[in-house]
Amino acid sequence: MKKTIKRLSLLATVLCLAAGAFAQEEATAPQEEATTEEHLAFFGIPIMGNITDFTSSLQPRYRLQKKKGDENYYIYKGPVCGHDMYLKADYSRKSRTVYKVTVTPQYIDANAFLDSLTLMLGEPEEMEKGYRWTYPTGEILLYVAQGFDPVLIYLDLQGALAFKKEQ
Repeated sequence: MKKTIKRLSLLATVLCLAAGAFAQEEATAPQEEATTEEHLAFFGIPIMGNITDFTSSLQPRYRLQKKKGDENYYIYKGPVCGHDMYLKADYSRKSRTVYKVTVTPQYIDANAFLDSLTLMLGEPEEMEKGYRWTYPTGEILLYVAQGFDPVLIYLDLQGALAFKKEQ
């Protein structure tokens, strides 16, 4: 019985030392650059990095309509929530880093659009002129103005902060 207790005690000590060494190794590991989890995603595509890389990831699903290099945006057309919509990808002039995607549906009922977004994103916070979904990585805004099509904006927090610093 005493041998069993000694063995269990020795085993527990070895496990504690191993766990302590593992925790120390994790704590001192070098930190990586920003990951996709630190950026807001537009239907699975992280809103991050160079505009060329971002727009190339859009191209299998959306088609380029207009490129405005001098005005710092690209416009695409493609399906969002089952409707054909225009997408505008905004980026900073200096670093060419994407920070915002604006979705403009054509001829869609704002309430039906809100319902489909609520099913996908959860219950929004109500604002004066629309709705907001807030995340640690950014926010999604739906603006609804009487007599106009709704406008959906995906704003990445890190990209927006970088854009503001460059201004």
